[in-house]
Amino acid sequence: MSTNHEEYAKHTPEPYRGEVIKTGTPQADGEKWSVVEAANYNDLPPLLARFGDWAICEDGIYCLYGQYYIAKSRFNETDWIEHVTEKTWVTPQDFISVFNTAKEMKASGKI
Repeated sequence: MSTNHEEYAKHTPEPYRGEVIKTGTPQADGEKWSVVEAANYNDLPPLLARFGDWAICEDGIYCLYGQYYIAKSRFNETDWIEHVTEKTWVTPQDFISVFNTAKEMKASGKI
């Protein structure tokens, strides 16, 4: 069952504010879409927090414009920050922030 991100955005608006670059389709060409549209398109679980193009959901971290996902069960692997931030399409500080916040949320039982 798909998540109704429009409804979640009414109750927890912060992670849904803003826009992301639309990718993955030939006609996108740098066009932007709302975070709600991106979450719906990628069929994501409800967003709990967001840092740039990255979102924290109950089961892990998702990129809002691509098929990149890190399950919370894999947060303890030591090379995530180095591995992901070396990619040319990643804004390093956004990923570092989302990863560290997700780890803290997992440790405190919030996810």
